[in-house]
Amino acid sequence: MTQKRALVVDDNDLFRQSVADLLEEAGYEAILAETPERAEELKGNEKVDVILCDLVMPSEFSSELEAGEGSAMVGVGAIHHFRKFYPETPIIAMSGVADKSTLSAMERFGAKDALKKPFSLEELTSTLSRVVG
Repeated sequence: MTQKRALVVDDNDLFRQSVADLLEEAGYEAILAETPERAEELKGNEKVDVILCDLVMPSEFSSELEAGEGSAMVGVGAIHHFRKFYPETPIIAMSGVADKSTLSAMERFGAKDALKKPFSLEELTSTLSRVVG
């Protein structure tokens, strides 16, 4: 069986690497990107099984929803963009500043689920099971 791949988009280097470590423990290969634009370059035509996307980070994609840099809407713009161009790839929203209701609202923009930072290996694997199977 082929190892599942996860694209992690987060502007915090330490957190991004921590998620990669958790994903490795869960049996995933992690592809890491500090911005949605970099994620786009890295993903290219390669298949990923899931995208984990931070809600608060700098991005050009935020302009799709007229959001300013540093707001939760930046991640919404990125999620909206990924959903449009990768409709079959499930997306998990991540945030340390948004409350659970904000994270839940991300479903309207294409996220299949959400994780509140910081999260444990158990929370991650449970979410991956629900979203990816």
